[in-house]
Amino acid sequence: YRYIEPYKIIKELTLVKKYFKTDKICFFDEVFSEPVDYAKELLVKIIKSKVKIRFEICDNPACIDEEYVYLLKRAGCSGIMLSADACSEAMLKSLKKGFTLKEVQKAAELFSKYNIPYFLTLLLGAPGENKKTIMEGFDFIKKLPGTSAVLLNYGLRIQSKTGIYKYCKDKCLLNEQGLLKPLFYLSKRIK
Repeated sequence: YRYIEPYKIIKELTLVKKYFKTDKICFFDEVFSEPVDYAKELLVKIIKSKVKIRFEICDNPACIDEEYVYLLKRAGCSGIMLSADACSEAMLKSLKKGFTLKEVQKAAELFSKYNIPYFLTLLLGAPGENKKTIMEGFDFIKKLPGTSAVLLNYGLRIQSKTGIYKYCKDKCLLNEQGLLKPLFYLSKRIK
């Protein structure tokens, strides 16, 4: 992790609001809530600062609890990109996400309860993906409260030092061209 002291973030928010005449920003942090204690501390300081700025975040369901969502709402969160990446238990395990569908459901319910719009991002085509896991995912999504959109990414970008790279290398699925030109993995079980 690379931490920025909360007072520095408050100062930047104040400057952005003043010089760019905006009251809306997006935090580009893949998982805003991790580590959750730091995220909560930052949100409390944003609330106390009275900077009054609306913001959007990217997050995943692993660390989301009611206190965190309550602080998001009070601090000015106006939207969340929720990186569930899969909506079937089998695919969450395949992707080694570290959270379950129950946690995705809980996050969706809390966002809905606090009226924070969110959309899901999913990765289709990981190892083990098939029509059954895709349909399980779509059935699960239909039951989630308050989902405003779903962004589907088809195929997994292969990047060095990642789990999908090791998987492809172990299965001899990589050619010798290197990774300067993007390579993608797509389960052969789906069309």
